[in-house]
Amino acid sequence: MTKKHFLAVAMAVLMAAGSLFAQNNPKREFRSAWIATVSNIDWPKQKGTSAAIVSQQKADLVTMIDRMKELNMTTVCFQVRSMCDAMYKSSYEPWASYLTGTRGLDPGWDPLAFAVEECHKRGIEVYAWVNPYRWASSGDSNTWNTEFDQEVKNKGWLITNGTFTVLNPGLPETREHIVKVCKEIITNYSVEGLIFDDYFYPVGGTSEKSDAPDYALWKSSNSDMTIGDWRRDNVNKMVRDVYNMVQETRPEVRFGIAPPGTAGASASKYGLSMCPAGYDGQYTSLYSDPLYWMANHIVDYMSPQVYWHNDHSMAKFGPLANWWYGCAAKLKNVHCNMSVNIYDLIQSMGYQADLGNTEAHYKEHATNIKQSRQYAASNGVKAFGSNLYSIQYLCGSFKAHGDYLAQNCFQTKALVPVVDWKQAKSYNAVTNLAYTDGKLSWDPVTDGKTTIRYSVYAIPTSVSEKAAMANDGDGFDAKYLQGVTYLPNFAISSNQQVGHWYAVCVYDGYG
Repeated sequence: MTKKHFLAVAMAVLMAAGSLFAQNNPKREFRSAWIATVSNIDWPKQKGTSAAIVSQQKADLVTMIDRMKELNMTTVCFQVRSMCDAMYKSSYEPWASYLTGTRGLDPGWDPLAFAVEECHKRGIEVYAWVNPYRWASSGDSNTWNTEFDQEVKNKGWLITNGTFTVLNPGLPETREHIVKVCKEIITNYSVEGLIFDDYFYPVGGTSEKSDAPDYALWKSSNSDMTIGDWRRDNVNKMVRDVYNMVQETRPEVRFGIAPPGTAGASASKYGLSMCPAGYDGQYTSLYSDPLYWMANHIVDYMSPQVYWHNDHSMAKFGPLANWWYGCAAKLKNVHCNMSVNIYDLIQSMGYQADLGNTEAHYKEHATNIKQSRQYAASNGVKAFGSNLYSIQYLCGSFKAHGDYLAQNCFQTKALVPVVDWKQAKSYNAVTNLAYTDGKLSWDPVTDGKTTIRYSVYAIPTSVSEKAAMANDGDGFDAKYLQGVTYLPNFAISSNQQVGHWYAVCVYDGYG
């Protein structure tokens, strides 16, 4: 943020000075946790439509969101479409069975709308987490029987490897359907981001021989590509179409993908090397090529699932994080943050964790977060962060884990990294900034349907405006950041209500 973006400063010449000096974390950092709804992993814990169950579902979601604010996180990745279903009011697909207990049953409320409202009350972003192709696992394929499900069966949209069934990526119709679904989400809901995870062609691999479910389609396409390259091209087309739709509809929405953490089969095409693990299973199993998406700038960010720790024999977190940030630096105009495995408090990659040694887990996860910062910096990457899987391991009986990360990694609040390669609008200063009885207020800034929010700073009166600036030129130092608000007002905490002056800045979707 350059000085021209500093929009208003109000002096509060008050008696007695309190200080606001905490350990300085990065001011710009993506800090998120995944909220998994498939199979009720994180939320909701109860399925149904009764008033009591809906009330509990809402209360549980609010508890998670409150926890995110408490931990100084910036974002939640809320899974709204896991099996061609919806945790929101969809014109195209049925309500999720994980919400109501019955696929297609209207719950009588809208979880995504509720999540956006509650997150924004707390200054937190929402990324809509979408699985683009997955339709059913083996246990579900015989029970999905809504009108939509019958339609996709009758149209021949589905392929399976016996374990997972997906929308056939080789059909232009399924690609168009995915684009429509994503467009409806970002049009009807004030989400800040859209994120896909690592489900493309069916997990576990799909035959490339004549018995392949899409073999005839590949042959009929008369493509000169191998079936593997043709499949990757199908996925690439879908990613490109979604990206282009976002740019046409709401370009400030950040679109990205969280692929598996090992990659690089196509690295030589871009002057890169294979990842340090030495293998890329997704290239030949899921038919996903994240380096293609990055190099062709059809994603705004990557959040690779580097779900192994530093004691892993091959896929060590640190070297993989370093490799991904190196790729982001080389390919440019793409952000990168690491998806970090914190669920191994219970089980990690097939082996049982030692529940008596949780401190070691806490330290490992803190190390992962700090390594992400370290390797981003060493590669000259300004846009970085951590996306923690999953939110339940920061809350409830795992509260101590979240507290440890907050105390050792997230001591100060943060803003998300800036998307600096897109054309962003300049906003005038907020007007009529005033301080009354511990609360700041100002006139709202409006810009059509664009979501506007504000960053708020409290700076001791002993510190001048010049001295309050960050050394890197990005506005005020992070230690003065009080938080983010989507409303034209902000309550100052009691220990900053005296001896401070305040600043408010417009903080748009580009960061």
